[in-house]
Amino acid sequence: LISYIDHGFRYRLNNRAYERWFGHPRGEITGRTVREVLGDAAWERVRPRLEAALAGKTVAFEDELPYRDAGTRWVSISYVPHFG
Repeated sequence: LISYIDHGFRYRLNNRAYERWFGHPRGEITGRTVREVLGDAAWERVRPRLEAALAGKTVAFEDELPYRDAGTRWVSISYVPHFG
């Protein structure tokens, strides 16, 4: 899954695997916040890690996340900051 979020935690782009995983077409993801797409429970788990990535740190972790629309899934995630 690949996505790009801005400093307001809004999706700017995502790939098709992301659409299939969450069951939403790109038009329903782009412009929405991470919280809106993932759901409250998953958002609370990833928020501190996203904040660290947006502050310039690379973050990698594994966790079981309870997504609102995709169910509970084990994930291995890497958040990489954008420099440029």
